[in-house]
Amino acid sequence: MSDNRGTLFPRSTDIASGTIPQNNNDDNREIESHTDINDNRITVFPRSTEIGDSESDTRNISEPQNREVQRLPKRHLPAQWLQLPVKGTAKADEPGPKRQAPLFCKDHTPWIKYQRFKQGAKPGKTCLAYATDSPGTVVAIKEYKTSGIDKTCHLKMISHPNIVNLLDAFEQSRILYLAYELMDISLEQLQSGIQLKESDLAFICKELLHGLWYIHRDLGVCHTALTYDNVFISSQGSVKIAACLLERHQGSEQFDIKSIGIMICKVLEPGLSAHDLQACYASISHGSDSLRAFISTTATATIQALLQLLKDAWLYLL
Repeated sequence: MSDNRGTLFPRSTDIASGTIPQNNNDDNREIESHTDINDNRITVFPRSTEIGDSESDTRNISEPQNREVQRLPKRHLPAQWLQLPVKGTAKADEPGPKRQAPLFCKDHTPWIKYQRFKQGAKPGKTCLAYATDSPGTVVAIKEYKTSGIDKTCHLKMISHPNIVNLLDAFEQSRILYLAYELMDISLEQLQSGIQLKESDLAFICKELLHGLWYIHRDLGVCHTALTYDNVFISSQGSVKIAACLLERHQGSEQFDIKSIGIMICKVLEPGLSAHDLQACYASISHGSDSLRAFISTTATATIQALLQLLKDAWLYLL
């Protein structure tokens, strides 16, 4: 065997008779025969004679010996260790203080962050400026006079693909400055230079409907002044609505939708002076049946219904 460790157990006959041989040469030989000279590990269980039946032996086993137990010295925390108190959890019925978001409108002029392109320009409605820390960022800053009533509390940064995004707001000495992203050309300027196709008009209507959906549902206001001079086209072809949200307009959503129909009529018939949808619709002399049906439906249809109508008439408008 590879493991020559011998374990000597007491025999059952010795246990039954109460006599167990001591220093038996046969046992010693048995141990020696199981022990290799290279491995002297032997596990020998105690014999009954070693345990004994006397009271003294029992007492020696049951009574622990009086030994001194060496204990480690008590550890003391160094003076530089801080014992921090454990902060209890707040009760469910005790709400903590609400964290207020910083105001979007800054209480200073925009000329700390932006620089006008033309120095010494007189204050006007709109001017172009660039960010001092990023000269490639060009914005259009529009000025408004305030009447002392705080109308800036609901202003917030706007980011939507069909809205001229409001980037910054500043107020000082009752003058409000709104910094918008720079747009390239308005729909009024575009239609005066080129003849738009019906497919182009259908695309513009789709983008305007998405922009109105954002204004009505996400911002919770109405535009109330949607005309083709505040609809802009970027150099990348994006169609965006310019909306001044300084006033919380609570007009009719259908009025905004109807304004798209009037706008398309004026693009089809330049110089049209009518402002009523029915009068504008009666004045147009050309346009496909699909486009004319869209214009007339803006009087009563919802945004979702008009988007579906555009999709059915122009399949590429997915």
